[in-house]
Amino acid sequence: PDFSDSSYGFRPGRSAHDAVLAARSHVAGGRRFVVDLDLEKFFDRVNHDVLMARVARKVEDKRVLRLIRRYLQAGLMTGGVE
Repeated sequence: PDFSDSSYGFRPGRSAHDAVLAARSHVAGGRRFVVDLDLEKFFDRVNHDVLMARVARKVEDKRVLRLIRRYLQAGLMTGGVE
């Protein structure tokens, strides 16, 4: 419920096609710019302590917070090798 109405990535009931339709609607409505962002490296670069403090404002369950922290710290396996 806290996501922006303009967010389409990984949202139930929304797709890239919906994002394109929304962008076209904005342009037709007189907007001059549409921005497409990919957060691929965001979680590698964001300060995890600051992020977790903000998440903790919304999530009270310590087990869930620990799990999120572990996801943030997990490495990436490429071809079965970390």
